[in-house]
Amino acid sequence: MKVIGSTIQQLDKRRKDGSEKPRSECRKWRLWVTTDQGRKSRRYEGTYTQAQKALKAFVAELEESVPNPDTFRAYAESWRTWREKSGGLSVGTLTNDKRNVSVLSTVLGDERMDAITPEKVKKALVELKTGGKRELSGTYMNNLFTALNAIMQTAMDDGRIARNPCAKVKPPKADTKEKAALTTAQMDKLYETVDILARQGDGRAMAVLLMLDAGLRTGEALGLYPEDVDASTVHVRRAMKERDGDIGKTKSASGVRDVPMTERLRASCEAYAAVRPKCRTFCASTRGMPLRPQNFKRWWDRHAPAWECAGFTPHQLRHSNLTKMARFMSPFDLQRWAGWSSIGPAKVYVHADQSSLEAAVLRSQIAPISNQVSIVRTKNAPEEGKGQTA
Repeated sequence: MKVIGSTIQQLDKRRKDGSEKPRSECRKWRLWVTTDQGRKSRRYEGTYTQAQKALKAFVAELEESVPNPDTFRAYAESWRTWREKSGGLSVGTLTNDKRNVSVLSTVLGDERMDAITPEKVKKALVELKTGGKRELSGTYMNNLFTALNAIMQTAMDDGRIARNPCAKVKPPKADTKEKAALTTAQMDKLYETVDILARQGDGRAMAVLLMLDAGLRTGEALGLYPEDVDASTVHVRRAMKERDGDIGKTKSASGVRDVPMTERLRASCEAYAAVRPKCRTFCASTRGMPLRPQNFKRWWDRHAPAWECAGFTPHQLRHSNLTKMARFMSPFDLQRWAGWSSIGPAKVYVHADQSSLEAAVLRSQIAPISNQVSIVRTKNAPEEGKGQTA
């Protein structure tokens, strides 16, 4: 059925007193759609904005599926290629695109794009989750669904299909376990231990200190140049890529930032810089070579048990720092400190700390609120209780 036009008719045009209602007060409408098979209508109750959305949904129902004989595999591959050629996406993102298209094609590859329904999407997700040698995690399934939704939405936006079948499917729930964070006491103990190695010129140890006290990502710490560390600030300008060891842009534009150093980190950096081997990077190996993320992690895994950090990954040092610094910063300052493009990641990186809540309650009882809060009045503002109404 081909849609030729559509319109919205206002039904309750009059108030009780007989005056004409403005559109903003109307709550009853008739939705009209003109097709090549005649006019269709439907009543709707709600605001005008809601009626507009209902009309779009009505049109979508009446439209025939846009003929698209392309298979999912063919279209998804063209989508992936377009993303690759568009530029601006990291190597990791493009690698994930390739993996997602390959996995999704195992269950939807031969389906015509115009024949993929919400029911087929649900069936494909179940088959992916349970059809292999082991059941896939909810987080992995959520990533696959996000990719599938992006592919189908692009096809709809391009006019290749009438509607996105994923819009009617509930996304799989992510189930990634929250990463643990070191306590402040554990961080201090680890710092003292690793600082000894850093002062002897061990760049791997220096990277640990930068993550503990400046909250840097592993790639950011390993991607620092000597000139990026001065007497008071760590200037994050680039990052080392885990996949190939190349030094390039930070994870996002917000990753470029200036991080003030703690006094102990400043002292550690000065002592380390005095004995470290000459190298392009600040955190150099003992032979004066840039440190690769994989080698750094292997070194960490070997020593972590002896440092009472068994099971902790290097990235959890950043988690620990951000959890600690969140107690001393506003959300917006924490966003800048962490190098996030939004405050959203705080839900993942900042861990609950019952002791912080207990300390806040204790502080609130030290003195009456009236003694803790000062009231600033403008020159012409009336005093409380004078010339004011509740």
